[in-house]
Amino acid sequence: MIKITDSKETIILTKEDILIIDNYIIIKPIHKYWVVKLFIVVEKGFLKEIIKAYDIEEEPLDRFKSKTKLSDTLVLSEGDFKRFKKLYENMHNKIDYRKKAIIKAYSELLSYEYFQATVLEDNPGITMEELFEDLGDSYNYEKCKEEIIDLSKKYIKDKYNIK
Repeated sequence: MIKITDSKETIILTKEDILIIDNYIIIKPIHKYWVVKLFIVVEKGFLKEIIKAYDIEEEPLDRFKSKTKLSDTLVLSEGDFKRFKKLYENMHNKIDYRKKAIIKAYSELLSYEYFQATVLEDNPGITMEELFEDLGDSYNYEKCKEEIIDLSKKYIKDKYNIK
């Protein structure tokens, strides 16, 4: 068990939450597609800091340094703890936003393909299952790159409130 605290609030990591590799403890996210990793650095048996990075060999994106030398606890400043807590909560959010986005995107494409086949091309015998099998090969996304990015920017503002 590892405690991460600012002396006001505490996050407790259990064995299920971590993966130990050499001198690092990786805080595991819920979803496997999470790109950023949180590494707890262990030095001489003490928990030194948490590093946010894509890989431990790469330049850190952020650091959360412990104010004490303890083997089972990281004591962070209030500001560091606040940033860490937000990131940790995002990593452990049970809502699979990626899955929802993929389902929405492919549903829109499949419904269009079905409309085209059954209405525009007057082919009522085709099924959605048949169209679904061919869906991935049907689109050359590179041709629509700018339109996809523009619409994505709108979704980011409207759906996720990011400006």
